[in-house]
Amino acid sequence: MSRFNLSAKGSGDSLMNGGGDSSSAVGVPEIISMSMDEKMAYSVHLINEYSASLHNNNVRCEVSEDKGRVLFSNRNFRPGERIFIQPPLHVVQEDPNSDLFKRIKKASKDKKLDFEPLWYWCALNTQFNEGTQTLPPALAVSGLQRMTPIDQQRFLMLFAPDCQEPSDDTKLLMQTLGLSQSLDLVLFEKLLQVWIHNCFEYSDAPLGYSVYFISSFLAHSCLPNCVWHYDDDQNFVLRARTEIPAGRELSVSYLSEDALLQPTPKRQKVLESTKSFLCQCERCTARIDLGRGFRCPHCREGTIFLAPAWGTSRDSHRSVGSPSPPSQHYSTVGHRRSNVVEAGICSRCGRELSHFERLFLVQQERHYIQQMLALDGEEEEEEVEEKKRDGLQAGEKGRIGSAEMAQALWADNGAMGFARRAHESLSLLFGRDHEYALSVEEKMKTLRRKIDEAIGIRD
Repeated sequence: MSRFNLSAKGSGDSLMNGGGDSSSAVGVPEIISMSMDEKMAYSVHLINEYSASLHNNNVRCEVSEDKGRVLFSNRNFRPGERIFIQPPLHVVQEDPNSDLFKRIKKASKDKKLDFEPLWYWCALNTQFNEGTQTLPPALAVSGLQRMTPIDQQRFLMLFAPDCQEPSDDTKLLMQTLGLSQSLDLVLFEKLLQVWIHNCFEYSDAPLGYSVYFISSFLAHSCLPNCVWHYDDDQNFVLRARTEIPAGRELSVSYLSEDALLQPTPKRQKVLESTKSFLCQCERCTARIDLGRGFRCPHCREGTIFLAPAWGTSRDSHRSVGSPSPPSQHYSTVGHRRSNVVEAGICSRCGRELSHFERLFLVQQERHYIQQMLALDGEEEEEEVEEKKRDGLQAGEKGRIGSAEMAQALWADNGAMGFARRAHESLSLLFGRDHEYALSVEEKMKTLRRKIDEAIGIRD
């Protein structure tokens, strides 16, 4: 860290406010060479100077050990109160009239590049700054934008995975475009990653993305205390979603409002695949998952909530015959008998799920999630079908026929009724002649036989 003057006042003035001694400023080459840890340490006081000048010092930036740079409130905020408003740092839109953009689209399709053409177009439109650089001859009439030097430096301060060389796709694209010798490919790769990890959707027609500076340091939570929107001028407006006391970390959801209603495994999967982190927020680490409520199969009136780990890889090692885990409690308002909701226990009748019933609930949930993924276009049809098959057939194959299961079924006289309801649900979703419904029908016959055997053993 000693190779950078992390407390240089001149650097802060020049980089963030346009003043001070520009000779002491850290420029683009130095920023590119920084690791993400160095960048975080260097940038915090600069971010706070910028925030104080534009946002009445309403927020401050700090480095969190597990989240990196995050924002905290400097005063109390009421629900709905505006915390700050900020114009875009940069906006890039598809340009159907640009020959260069057309060539990027063709190369992306022909070469099967990892990202959509707009991502590469965004990176190119932040590659050059108007203060120190001129466009190469090959790009002189390309329609590219150029950033101010300060805005480009701010842009490079945003989060991106550490990379010291361009990706294979970047090299392939630039070779195809004939730009390998005209561009700094490491800079292009870093700019590309900044866009991917920090952008907001700006417009639909033409499709465009935007990046905001202070807003990019807002942490995600599946139970956020802030909400944001655009005003008529496409400024980013942050408002309090709940009461926020001074000193509280500010959070927004990186997911849509609809996605926040999804169960924890689905939310975590989406965030891990799109934002490269496993969410460990208050909701994702709670002992029960309030997004995974099921109607009680016994009283048909109460609600049973599952624990977040149930049905995931963390839960897969438990066999059907193994005992259930200790009851997990979650304090909330609304429990019929007390103020505690217990994972796997009905909120009305108090009946606890058998492990077999729990398996059926998890399998039904998996079918629902796969249907949602298919509707969202997140998975190809063949992948959905394969996972359905894995979830229902492979997941249950060999379990139902065990002697341990037979005794568990005899002890739980609601199991056959639960299986019938599962069969009805699958028949409704896929049709009674579908292999999934027929498979469960066969398993119901097996259940009946095992129950009879268990009763015979008892008699």
